[in-house]
Amino acid sequence: MAEQVTHNAADPEALGKAMLMDRMYDNPAIRDRFLELIAEQEPNARIPEISTTKKVLEALKPHLEEIGKTKQDLMQERANLAAERMAEKAKKDLGLNDEEFEQVKTHAKEKQIGDLVAAAEHWHMTREVAEPRSMPDTTIQLPNTKELWDNPIQFARNEARKTLHEFEIASKRRR
Repeated sequence: MAEQVTHNAADPEALGKAMLMDRMYDNPAIRDRFLELIAEQEPNARIPEISTTKKVLEALKPHLEEIGKTKQDLMQERANLAAERMAEKAKKDLGLNDEEFEQVKTHAKEKQIGDLVAAAEHWHMTREVAEPRSMPDTTIQLPNTKELWDNPIQFARNEARKTLHEFEIASKRRR
């Protein structure tokens, strides 16, 4: 016959082990590992803290993934709306029509300019440089010397008016 081992409830060693197990269970820092060790030692032991957590996480996993995907979609949508608002504001501030604004955006991408205002200024400048100027074909234009000798003050005033007029035309083109 096999010898039956019995423990006396008052056995100090058993009481010490039971108190140690109670302290380990009460310590939140090691409770999870303690329960996992018990489950390893006794696979058939029913430990609700472990099994319930796993079941709940498994049940929530598809919902959490859906929530995460929806959250990303909302963030993307908000970013798109903010970009559209900024584009509309920039278009309004720069005084461009839709076609010109698209040209500015493509110009900004080509030249790798991050700021639309700077891209618009650069686009305007390159257009002005590329457009033919309203200047005479010859590079040297001699003034009318007869008028210069007849009335030099009036000649200087007329030349100043012409220059101011050219500056006004150039500034209107930039806007």
